[in-house]
Amino acid sequence: MSEDIIDLTGLEKEVNKLIEQRLVARIMFKGATPWWGGDHEGFTSDHVDEDEIIGRVRWFLRTVYNRFCATNLNSYVEAEEFVSKLLGSTSSRSLYTIRTTNTRPVSNNCIDLPRIRLATQGKGNTKNLLPVNIQNLTVEIYRNGSSTFDEIIVGALILTLVFLGIGRGANRGFGRFVPNTCPKIANSICNKILQGDVRGAFDEFYKIFRRVTNCNKVNSWTQSAIPLAPLTQPNYTDSIRIISCNNDVCNQLKAIQNAVMKVEFKTAVFRARNTDEGGYIHTFIYGLPRHSEVTFKTNVNGYKLQINPQNLHNIIQRCFRLDNGIRTDKKTGMHYKPLRGITGYYALRGNDIVDIRRQSMHILSPFKDKIIVLPFLSLIDHENEINNIVHIGIHTNSNIATQLNVMVRPVTNLMNGNGLTNHERQLALNNRQLAFGNLRELIENYTNILQHMIRCS
Repeated sequence: MSEDIIDLTGLEKEVNKLIEQRLVARIMFKGATPWWGGDHEGFTSDHVDEDEIIGRVRWFLRTVYNRFCATNLNSYVEAEEFVSKLLGSTSSRSLYTIRTTNTRPVSNNCIDLPRIRLATQGKGNTKNLLPVNIQNLTVEIYRNGSSTFDEIIVGALILTLVFLGIGRGANRGFGRFVPNTCPKIANSICNKILQGDVRGAFDEFYKIFRRVTNCNKVNSWTQSAIPLAPLTQPNYTDSIRIISCNNDVCNQLKAIQNAVMKVEFKTAVFRARNTDEGGYIHTFIYGLPRHSEVTFKTNVNGYKLQINPQNLHNIIQRCFRLDNGIRTDKKTGMHYKPLRGITGYYALRGNDIVDIRRQSMHILSPFKDKIIVLPFLSLIDHENEINNIVHIGIHTNSNIATQLNVMVRPVTNLMNGNGLTNHERQLALNNRQLAFGNLRELIENYTNILQHMIRCS
């Protein structure tokens, strides 16, 4: 009978040996900014999921491939074919497996942030909706085949966790993790990060990527319909920008999120009041959606719709509704009805206006005593979509304070200065470069201005 007994201790050792043979790297990270990962119920999760890391690494690798390798910049097809060979697809097995473990999350102190206020506005108990701090995160990368791409996978994962971030709000500073020590593989990239050399870290990765893939191109964002990874050489529109910022993490995040808000452009750039019109400010360049629900007081005679083109009249009527009940303003004694509706950017789809989502071209990242701007620019895809985007705004009547004009205007008209009110035009002239121009010029100017909009003093 003794011959049939299985030596479990010996078996476990053999299994562990096989696992270790497949291990490419085991990297321990520490949380640098709050993480905002969601679970299947929409609440903040207590575990950093492998899938969100893999998804973000996939996206980053596609942008690098598009920058240095792709011959067709009209779609992701080429880049996705390359990435799928490494990280799998619905029809192919991944060459790599990623496993994560992390410490139990604790509450974070960065609560008073624009992105958090927006996400929790009007909601009751927000405890399960807030970002959390993950003090330690361990990532293990296992290989299921050839070792050819080990440096690319490990390097891309490290850069992703440090600079691109994972989870909700990653483009605006959440979900950053910095390695405690460097693994042997991709050591040159990791050491540049620990030394605080941002451009050097990306340079090292790009050198490895181009050597392994044998790619020698440098594609241009102005010829592309898909985002390209940022350049490391200075003085290009789509180069990495580094802003000194010795604030604590919470204030760095606040500076990042304020920098892309339309109200900041009104007051800091166009010398307008935060309640002034803003159709001439083109913050759709920083990603979509960009809209909000609003409630205004209007007089009992209703409100006026000023719409261009006119065939949108019936559509906008559905977007704005007056309450049936008449209210009285306690201070003035004036009778009014609340007007509820939507403002911001929307897309035209046939005879309807629909919400529109678009990944931001600009990833902003706290890093030590700096804030990093990573432009992942593309032009052709934005040119294809711009004709379908409209801006909805509400303007008060200067003669009757409680009478409102709802204005719906194609963004292309606003870029050309057409359809602006006299007051808007006067404000727009305070910064022509950010108010008027073709799409390429505006993308360049809104990318360049970020360095000045991120204020850390």
